[in-house]
Amino acid sequence: MHGSSARGPMRAGNLPAFSTREAAQAFAAQRGGTVLAFGAVDAPLIAQLAGPGGHHHP
Repeated sequence: MHGSSARGPMRAGNLPAFSTREAAQAFAAQRGGTVLAFGAVDAPLIAQLAGPGGHHHP
């Protein structure tokens, strides 16, 4: 799920996970967003979620 109104614990974008595609689609119907398969989550998407300042660990 990407692009919904859900926010993570740090109030940034989030990729909530669901046990079934049907559960993800029901969530998307209520909160917006796009249902993604695990394989569609890539480095550019993760970087986008980090925001303009990014988040880096040494």
